[in-house]
Amino acid sequence: ETRGGGGASMTVASACVGVTSGLMIQFCSNTLRKLPLWRRPWEHIVIVSITGWIGHKYPQMEEALLISVNEKRVERGYDPLRKAMWGMEVTKVGPAEENQG
Repeated sequence: ETRGGGGASMTVASACVGVTSGLMIQFCSNTLRKLPLWRRPWEHIVIVSITGWIGHKYPQMEEALLISVNEKRVERGYDPLRKAMWGMEVTKVGPAEENQG
């Protein structure tokens, strides 16, 4: 389940970042060991699959962590955290919150 607008595209984008990172890790590993870049190509497939899956799951894990942290903060009487990136608000404001502010 994705939340907010563009959740599916974020998952695709993060999976692509994971795949690219895995491929670069394998290339760097082979370069440091002075091996041909495409030596043992099954290693490339394995690491690209693992890092792609991690990249795909990362937004879901991040959302679950934020929900868990906010539940703990509410129990302790603190305001819930909001998603922010580089100082800009990225949390989608719902209709109830628009009327209050």
